[in-house]
Amino acid sequence: RVLRTYDYVLKPLALGMGYIDGLIVDYKDTKYDEIHSIVTNRLEVKVIDPVVETNWTLWLLTGTGIVLLVGLSAATAVFIRRKNARESEQRRQMLQVIPLEDTYLNDLKQKIDLKNPNTNDSFSALSKILKRYLSQRYQISAMEITTPEITGELQKAAVSEKLVEQVAETLSACDVAKFSGAQVESGTLERCYTLVEDILNRNKREFIESTN
Repeated sequence: RVLRTYDYVLKPLALGMGYIDGLIVDYKDTKYDEIHSIVTNRLEVKVIDPVVETNWTLWLLTGTGIVLLVGLSAATAVFIRRKNARESEQRRQMLQVIPLEDTYLNDLKQKIDLKNPNTNDSFSALSKILKRYLSQRYQISAMEITTPEITGELQKAAVSEKLVEQVAETLSACDVAKFSGAQVESGTLERCYTLVEDILNRNKREFIESTN
């Protein structure tokens, strides 16, 4: 909060009406790195013949200063109310954000059937779900690169070693099912399903904790 007073000495040149343009104050909101301006109202001034011996200049300056101060205070109050309302709306929107992991947990339940005898199809679906999630969550091109390259990108992103190991184990098993053509044991599929589910649930908890 800043309070600043501006004093002006006015010298009329003739009788009549005149205006004093509004005062513009530019300042920077360091929290949001935004530049804002506060503008006071334009003042109307009337110059007339003196009626009595009075120090009109003093009265005029006093009145002008008061009006400017009131106008600046009012503008500041309006800005503060709007700023507080904007921050409240941002907090409300953050609380309403659905974690990314919920979408992929639903995909996991809908697209992976652990009782399906064709485990190779399930491995393929599981691989796509995990790679799409990694691409969106960590901004890497997981759909276009190999498993070792994916783990390398995750290490660059400074994720936990446990997550890297889980991803490597899951995608390696999916690669075996894809390229060998042989049916992989259902127990391996259940293991990989559990690993992916654990990754999603753990990241979901971390997201919820960070927004509280």
